[in-house]
Amino acid sequence: HEVICRAEEDWLKITHRMGFSEQQRRKLVVLYQQYYSKIEGIIRERQRLNVELTRCLLPDLGMDTSDTTSQKNFSPNRFSVSTGPSRQSTNRTQFLVQSLKENMHAEQRLYSGLDYVLFAEIFTPLQGAWFYLALYPEHCDCAGLINAAGKLFQQSRNENCSSENVEQETSLLFVDAPRSFQGDSV
Repeated sequence: HEVICRAEEDWLKITHRMGFSEQQRRKLVVLYQQYYSKIEGIIRERQRLNVELTRCLLPDLGMDTSDTTSQKNFSPNRFSVSTGPSRQSTNRTQFLVQSLKENMHAEQRLYSGLDYVLFAEIFTPLQGAWFYLALYPEHCDCAGLINAAGKLFQQSRNENCSSENVEQETSLLFVDAPRSFQGDSV
């Protein structure tokens, strides 16, 4: 199957057609802000772990690690004979790989939580059905919808309502799921 990524304008149209009430729009904006904050942290941590892992592995290959961002440092003539990875390096590599795995699990838990909150707390049953239908045969991409909703409704929220009331209404919207829901056994 081919993965089709929708254009931003398609997401904006879908979000507009969902017919959200004012209360749903406020909740979507708060959920967008919470989601964005969490996914940004997860991505930043993954980038840091990837850089650290690269720097950890390159010395074992006999490469100069002073500039891992430059493509010129990855040429084959930069390699030298190495005696193999040290025990300390191997332990650190294993720790970093495990940390990357946990980071990816955190991202998947975030997406699962986002799906749950949208369908259980924000959508009406009819909106949930329409959302599935609008995306068929593609997968149900709640992150695409929440990004569009955040952009579409952010400005109206800033203009029309006090954030204090909205935060109070939605303060428990996006709490971490219980461990059994998080799918760690997969």
